Amino acid sequence: MLAILGLVTGLMHWHHDMPAFLPSTLLNLYIICVAFTWGFGPAIFTLCTGLLVIDFLYIEPYGLLFQHQNIYSSIYLLFFALAGVIIAAMVHQREAARLHAQTMVEEATEAQRKLEEFIGLVSHELKTLWPRPRAASSWRSAN
Repeated sequence: MLAILGLVTGLMHWHHDMPAFLPSTLLNLYIICVAFTWGFGPAIFTLCTGLLVIDFLYIEPYGLLFQHQNIYSSIYLLFFALAGVIIAAMVHQREAARLHAQTMVEEATEAQRKLEEFIGLVSHELKTLWPRPRAASSWRSAN
């Protein structure tokens, strides 16, 4: 859906004098949002859609799908793709690390709860299992 939003945004703001880095910045923001929301695969799909939007709307000759006579256009598309892959991978790794940390916190909390339960049980058993020591005077009088 965000890829379609990027295409519509590109069509709305399209004109021949606009430098290609302006819509690519917006498309990189879409890639970040998709990577945070749905993960790495949809972010790469958004990147591919963004490459098509930039190629068809902003880099002359328009719509020739990576068949540019100008080397700078091809380099620009390559750097946009590289930036998109790096962004998607970084966001994906960040989310994976966050989920791993959350899982570790839950496991540590559960282990702490079990430890406290065990200590409480052992303490109770030690208190009830052994009789309390009598005072020395009551012991002597019994003997």
